[in-house]
Amino acid sequence: MYMAIKLMMFSSGLLALLALFSPASHAASTAKLSLTAQFVDFSLGDAEHYLFKDKDGKEWEFNGCQDKKIGFAYELPEKEANSDNQGWGPNKSLVGKWFKLSYQIKKQPRYEGGPPEAVKIITAVSRAQ
Repeated sequence: MYMAIKLMMFSSGLLALLALFSPASHAASTAKLSLTAQFVDFSLGDAEHYLFKDKDGKEWEFNGCQDKKIGFAYELPEKEANSDNQGWGPNKSLVGKWFKLSYQIKKQPRYEGGPPEAVKIITAVSRAQ
């Protein structure tokens, strides 16, 4: 009986492990998630990086923004552009402001030429009240 229980535990553990690493567990999320957070920074290097902070101080990084109503990124003057910033920086008039963000987790390359992985992409933005 002890061996049968141990085998069942091993089998269920193996199934859980297989489920954890199955392609379906890494598929893009269709769930619409939301967050109210303060805009901290934008940078463009190997990828887009939108940085926010929630009311508890937790930092949130997003790797894309599909909503073009609010421009978090700002094209820098030519004299400030360099290979590190790719000519882009944060829109300073929005830094420190609070926003309601809707986002999804999508399976796509985080950076140009990179492997597909789960990344957070902003799908809608509005000013928080």
